Amino acid sequence: MGTLVAMKYPTILMANAADHTYVRCGNNGKAWGCWGGSTGGSAFNSGTGSTRRADRIAGSDEKAGIRCYLVNGVCHQAANRILYPAGILVSGARGYALSSLTFGTYGKVRFGPCRSPFDKHAGVSGELAACVGATDSGSSDSSSGSSGSSGSSGSSGSSGSWFKKPSLQEIRFIRSVKQAYDRHFRKDNGPVDEMNFAMTLFDREIAFRLGNVNEKERHYLLHAKQRLELNHTHLTQEREQKKLTPAEQVEFIRCFNDITLAFQKDIANILPERRYKQLMEVSRDEHLVLADPDILRKLYGEKVVQGVYGKI
Repeated sequence: MGTLVAMKYPTILMANAADHTYVRCGNNGKAWGCWGGSTGGSAFNSGTGSTRRADRIAGSDEKAGIRCYLVNGVCHQAANRILYPAGILVSGARGYALSSLTFGTYGKVRFGPCRSPFDKHAGVSGELAACVGATDSGSSDSSSGSSGSSGSSGSSGSSGSWFKKPSLQEIRFIRSVKQAYDRHFRKDNGPVDEMNFAMTLFDREIAFRLGNVNEKERHYLLHAKQRLELNHTHLTQEREQKKLTPAEQVEFIRCFNDITLAFQKDIANILPERRYKQLMEVSRDEHLVLADPDILRKLYGEKVVQGVYGKI
C-alpha cells in the first residue's frame, strides 16, 4: 500500500482564514491541489492506502467531485475524499471544524447543477508510478513552485514527527460517517433529504467533538445548524439558477462569509469558552472565513477578490 499525506498551509488572510489543504503521496510524490495550490505546505497527517484509487477519486481537475466551491464544500472536503482510501481526514487544519460542521466530512451532495456525488472507485487498487518509491522522509513539502500561499513554509523535523495516529473514537466516527454517506448516496435525494442528512451529520459531529451533550444544549446547537442550512441553501440555490456577474459573485461570497460568521456567533452564544474551543478548535474571539482568496482569484479574478477582501 502507498502513503497518502495530508498537507496544509495558511492562506494570505492568515489568522482570519482557514488553512488550505491538499494531498500528496509520500514525500515529493504526486500531489492533488483540491481547488488550490499543491506545494509549499506542511504535512500533518498520514495513512496507508491505494494512491491509484486516490488519484481516480481526485479526478483530472483534482477536486474529487466537489463541483461548486462554497456550495458543495471547500478544499477540506476535496482532500478528505482523496484521503478516503487511507481512512484519515484533514482534521487538525485550522478552520476544519467550521468547514466540517458547515459542509460535512465529504461535502454536500446537493442536486441540480451542483450535484456532487462521491465516486469512491471501490474497485481500484494499486499504486501510481509517480508515488512508488516516494519516501516520506520529513514533514515539509520541499517541492519547488508556487503554492498560492503567502509566507507559508514547511516545518522541519524527522520522519513521523508530525504523524497523528487517530484515536479509537475518531476511527469509529469516520466509520459511522462513511456508512451515513453510503446510505445517503443510494437514494435519489431532494432538498428535504439534503437538509435531514446535514442535520444527521452535524448531530454525530457534535457528539464526537463534545462528548455528552445535554438535551437543552443539543436543541440550541441543532437550531443554529438549521439556521445555517436554511441560509446556505437559499444563497446557493440563487447561485445555481444563473451565471453570476462579477458584482453578484462578490455579493455571493460576502453573503457566504456572513452566514458562516453568524453561525460561529450563534455557537459562541450557546457554549462556554472551553466547550466552544472543544467544538470549533479555536477560541470564541477568533472568527474564521472559509472562502480562500487564492482559489477565488482563480475562479473569478482579482477584482472579485478585492471586492470581497479589499487589497491583500
